[in-house]
Amino acid sequence: MVEHYYTVEERVGQLKSLASALTELIPVAELTPAAIHVDAYRQAQVTAMALQQEGFTQGQLSSLARAIPDVVDRHKDWMPPMRQSDAGRWVEEEWWGPLDEKLQRVLTLARTLQTLGYY
Repeated sequence: MVEHYYTVEERVGQLKSLASALTELIPVAELTPAAIHVDAYRQAQVTAMALQQEGFTQGQLSSLARAIPDVVDRHKDWMPPMRQSDAGRWVEEEWWGPLDEKLQRVLTLARTLQTLGYY
């Protein structure tokens, strides 16, 4: 196996992808109970764009990644937000699917910023 350490150019691309993903996430999050994290997502977007322009250290990339919150505590017994329908069945909240789709992309990109490379 060959190790690959991310180059500065790859990191800049990752930051651009993160800023773009946050741009897609923010309006979706604003319309949900996850709106409490919108300020954190906005600040992460500003930071990602600034680091592209100003340069960065691995510590700054890791700090940025850690500053991006998930909207739920995903533990082993975790379930998506549910509500009881008029028929009495438990169904997933309508807002959860679109939010989680955008959020998962952001969280994946953030995790990438915390790693040095891959095998």
